[in-house]
Amino acid sequence: MKIYYIYRRNLYAAHLAAYLHLGINNPVKQKNNRIKEMQYLYCGLSSKGEEIYIANYGSNKRIFVNILEGVAKIYDVRIKVVDLSSFDKLQYLCSKKNTRLKLMNKLEAGLDENHI
Repeated sequence: MKIYYIYRRNLYAAHLAAYLHLGINNPVKQKNNRIKEMQYLYCGLSSKGEEIYIANYGSNKRIFVNILEGVAKIYDVRIKVVDLSSFDKLQYLCSKKNTRLKLMNKLEAGLDENHI
């Protein structure tokens, strides 16, 4: 199974969700971590054998998700798309540490809701 964490603006939430899923506590800082619109980045293989990706869905989420699902159907691959757009408007008014803790708590709750 392939799991895609998709986002529009909040790359930080996408990386954090992927690393939480992979069980990595301290994500590696990448110099060039921007993902172009309508593209994805492979993050790793989970302990359950799931391939974890983060993706920037660009200006139209529905088209991007349809492309992912269509290609998965052609190649008979199971996918799960987790939309992180609810974190796009999150304001970073707190310190980085507090923001990270709040994001981690919200993402963990979201992972539980999606049964991941």
